[in-house]
Amino acid sequence: MKSAADLRVFLKVLSYRMPAFLKTTNAIGGLRDIRFNSADGKTLLLSGHFESDFDELPEKLAKYAGTLFDALFRHVQHPPVMPVSCDTADFVRWISQHRVTLPYQIAGNLN
Repeated sequence: MKSAADLRVFLKVLSYRMPAFLKTTNAIGGLRDIRFNSADGKTLLLSGHFESDFDELPEKLAKYAGTLFDALFRHVQHPPVMPVSCDTADFVRWISQHRVTLPYQIAGNLN
């Protein structure tokens, strides 16, 4: 985020946009336990569990949830080209550059 104040503003915006975002992720499928978390008062993490090829996920998110990411990126240092739905390649590249993976995978059905 650009600043701690930008993070606070985005979290307020997110509070009313999250239900629509979750509905979108359900429609995309293969994506569960989506969360936005503040790591240090200035860093926002989007985490979740996906059950398909990760390389397809950013493009789907840009297409179906682009407006949410546009709202986020107004507060981010060095964002991708906006609106993200119009330049999915840049959004995918940005996600790939900022992706953090866990050193392990969760195997099996958790239900």
